[in-house]
Amino acid sequence: MNQEWETGESSRQIGVFASGLAVGALIGAAVALLFAPKSGAELRSQVSDSAKRFKRKAGEAYSDASDAASEVIARGRRAFEAGRDAYRSTRPSADDQTAADASRS
Repeated sequence: MNQEWETGESSRQIGVFASGLAVGALIGAAVALLFAPKSGAELRSQVSDSAKRFKRKAGEAYSDASDAASEVIARGRRAFEAGRDAYRSTRPSADDQTAADASRS
């Protein structure tokens, strides 16, 4: 049991390290852009273009995820309906049950 805890702790430490590495890389990139020898207009244009690309890619990713989620929901509904129909077709109806009870009496 102690080994399981150590494995979980190790995974958490790796995640913290990776998060720190990613944040550090982003901060480094931002600082490099700000101190790059470019004119203000050129830098603003580059930042604007990057923001537009990010917005477009984020929109595409959202659309893809939304489409995938809709498909999973639709498949789930179809599976539920198929299961419900199968259950209903194998379950004796109330009229059949009443007739069976009457014949036993």
